[in-house]
Amino acid sequence: MHATFRFLAIVGAAVGIYLAAVLQSGPEQVDAHICALARRWHINVPTQCSPWVDTLAAPLIWLFLAGCIIFLTIDFLWPRLVKVPWKNHLRDVRVKAAEIVNPKHMIILGLTGTIVFAAIALAGVIWQSRKPTVGDPRSTALQAENSDLKQKLTVAERQAEQARQRPAAPLPRMPGDPPLPRNPYPDGPIFQRTFVGDDEIRTMISSIRELSNIAREMQNKIQIPDQLIKKRHIGLDTNAPRNFGEVIAKDGYDSATEKLKALTATAVLYSHQIQQIAARDPYFSADIYRVLGNTGLDELGNSAQGYVYGLQELKRINVPATKENSGFIMMTLGSAESLFEQAIANYRKWVNRFVSEREPQARALLTGSHQ
Repeated sequence: MHATFRFLAIVGAAVGIYLAAVLQSGPEQVDAHICALARRWHINVPTQCSPWVDTLAAPLIWLFLAGCIIFLTIDFLWPRLVKVPWKNHLRDVRVKAAEIVNPKHMIILGLTGTIVFAAIALAGVIWQSRKPTVGDPRSTALQAENSDLKQKLTVAERQAEQARQRPAAPLPRMPGDPPLPRNPYPDGPIFQRTFVGDDEIRTMISSIRELSNIAREMQNKIQIPDQLIKKRHIGLDTNAPRNFGEVIAKDGYDSATEKLKALTATAVLYSHQIQQIAARDPYFSADIYRVLGNTGLDELGNSAQGYVYGLQELKRINVPATKENSGFIMMTLGSAESLFEQAIANYRKWVNRFVSEREPQARALLTGSHQ
C-alpha cells in the first residue's frame, strides 16, 4: 500500500511538472484542450478560456504538484528520522545548555533586546518626523480655498482702508452756492529761517502778537454787508427781499453805497496797519509775511469799490431802485457782486485760520526754540 502511494505520487509529480511547463510556455491550444477537458467534467468554464486557465487551473496544478513533492520528501526522510535517538540527543542538549547558560546570559540578552527595540523605535520616530505628510485631498482643497479667501479678504480690507484715507470728492456745485475760499497760506514750513538769540525770537513773538491783536479787532470791527451778496433768500418771511437786487431796491442805492464805502475804508485802514508791522524790520519781513499769509483785505476793499462803481452807474442812467427793476439790477451788478462775494469768502477764511491756527502755531514754534 505504501509503495502504491509512492508510485502515484511520483507519477502525479511528473504530470504536474509537465502541465506546469506546458501552462508556462505552451500555446493557446493547450489552454483550449484544458478547458475542453474541464467542460467534459461539467465544470463551468467561461468563453474566454485563457484567463480562466491562468487564474484558476494553473494554481490548482501548482498546488497538486507541490503536494506530490511534499509527500515524496516526507516518504524519503521519515524512515531516517525515526532511526535517530531523539530522546537521548535532546537530553544531552539540555545538559550542555544548563552547563553553558546562566542567569547572567538572560540579563544580557534582555538588555540587548531592550536596546535593539529602543533603537528601532527611535529610528521610526525620526523617519516619521522627516517623512513628508500626505494630507487628505479634501483637507488640502479646503486649506487652499481658505488661503484664497484670506487673500481676497486682505485685498478688500486694503482697498477699503485706501478708500477711507482717500479725500472725499467735493460735492457738485449748484448755481447760487457760496464760492470756495482759497488757501491763504503758502506751502512749506511756517518759517524759512532759524532764529537764533533771544532778541530775534522776542522780536518775532512781539510782531506776531501785534498782528493777532489786529486780526481779533478786525473780526469785531469789519462789518460785512452780507445782504448785498444774497442771491436767494431762504426763510418763512415772504415779505423779506429774496436776493441782493431786491435788497438794493428796498434800501436804495445810497444805503448800499454807504455800507460798501465804510467797508472799503476799514479794510484799507487795517491793511496799512498790518503792512507797517510786517515791513517794520526787513530782516524779519519774509518770515512775518509767511506767518501772515494773504489777508484778502486789499481784494475786499477793491471789490467793494467796484461794487460802488456799479451802483453809481445804475444811478447815473436813472434806473429806479424798485422791486420791478430788481432783476435788471442783479444782471448789471452780477460781475461786481461775484467778485465781492469771493473776496468776502477769502478774507473770512484768512482771519479765522490766522486767529485760531496760524498764529498759535508760529508762537509755539518760537517758544519751543526759545526754551
